[in-house]
Amino acid sequence: AGSEFLNLDVDARGMAMGGAYSSLTNDAYAMYWNPAGLALVPRASVGAMHNEYLADIRFQYLSYAQRLNETSVLAGAVRYMDAGAIDNTDISGNRIGTFRPRNYVYEMGWGQSIGDLTDAERDITMGVTMRYLHSDLIAHADGWAGDIGMQAHYSDTFMPFNLSAVIQNLGRGQKFVQKRDNLPFRGKLGASIQPRPFLTLAVDGFMPISAAPYLAFGGELAIETSHRAKALLRLGFNSRSAFAGLD
Repeated sequence: AGSEFLNLDVDARGMAMGGAYSSLTNDAYAMYWNPAGLALVPRASVGAMHNEYLADIRFQYLSYAQRLNETSVLAGAVRYMDAGAIDNTDISGNRIGTFRPRNYVYEMGWGQSIGDLTDAERDITMGVTMRYLHSDLIAHADGWAGDIGMQAHYSDTFMPFNLSAVIQNLGRGQKFVQKRDNLPFRGKLGASIQPRPFLTLAVDGFMPISAAPYLAFGGELAIETSHRAKALLRLGFNSRSAFAGLD
């Protein structure tokens, strides 16, 4: 698939849990992980990230979510990736200048609580994200993509738990010259449980179009340091890489 930059993770919490986050996301970053999580934003939420990536590549992300009423949340986001200046050569290897690969993504998201499916023990939320993507290499290309997701929250149980399902990057891929690339489509199924008030465990299964399926596992431990502050220790693992984070 092309446009793999769409699958560069955002948000320290989700990355620290190895990507096992689709059932837990509940703020402005939910536009990336699972748009159904937007419906859990209490009033407003802002997310911002700067990533010094490989080979001097820089990746920026900014998102904002605003509650409209008791059931609906509207959100927007922008992503920007800059690979810096790269030598441009002719077929003989002679330098003929430079070019600067850049990728832009503009997004709108909607999260909604579904009252018809909600009862005393279960809350259902759904969400959608629509995005426009543009890339500048030597040639230029545009595309559009969308996500759809759901979360089920079971709070009135001995151990509260969540379930989730997400389909990401549906739409029209980029075409630089003659052939249009496939989008990096992937499906996700997730679950999380809170065996203790201070402990959360999560798992996600990934089914990408451009790689073999894999699993991700994550855990979060909350440590009360005072009445006004707490530390969160997070650990994550997936079959491609492992992450640990301390907030």
